[in-house]
Amino acid sequence: MVISQAVRRVLPFALLMFIDLGFDCDHARRGARAQEVVAVDQPLVSQRLSADANENEATEPFWAAARIHDTLRAFRKELPGRRRALNFYIDRYGASLEVQDPDKPENVDEYRYDCDRGVLHEPTPVRGPGLERYHLFDWDEVLAQAENTVPPLVDKAITRLGLEGGVVVRVYIYWGIDYEGPIIQVNVDGARKNGWVEADMRGNVIQVEVYD
Repeated sequence: MVISQAVRRVLPFALLMFIDLGFDCDHARRGARAQEVVAVDQPLVSQRLSADANENEATEPFWAAARIHDTLRAFRKELPGRRRALNFYIDRYGASLEVQDPDKPENVDEYRYDCDRGVLHEPTPVRGPGLERYHLFDWDEVLAQAENTVPPLVDKAITRLGLEGGVVVRVYIYWGIDYEGPIIQVNVDGARKNGWVEADMRGNVIQVEVYD
């Protein structure tokens, strides 16, 4: 094949233009791909931040102000009508309410609420001493007070006890035979000692106890 002198002169420039064109196309594809990656990654970042926020909320204890409302209202929703309760507690795993059976007043049933899953389990019979050791209290009345009283009382209990490494493990509401009305007991475990603080439903501290 014979290539003319003119073709030989322009051929290198044509090749360079072709190479430059190919580079520009490839560069454009890479740029578009980079924009696509950024566009895809951006929602993932927001989703991750959202997931982190949800995780942080989920790590709040059930007696914290951010979560106690849903916990208490779950019982109210599933147990309509006025109920008389024996005791109620919230721990690190969920909540429990022991209430009198309105159809059989001599019986007491426990309702256990899984706070993480938002599930109230079927009631189970309560055996052993109960009505003999505690007074029954109006659950609706205590419900309205506990939502506002418990969160600040938990903080107060940590301060009053002053335990090394103190961590709240349970909030307990009951009406003992020797008390004039329902009380809230906040149980705290420490590195060396444990303790509890008892208060009335308005949050006034009645008793502070530290033990080994």
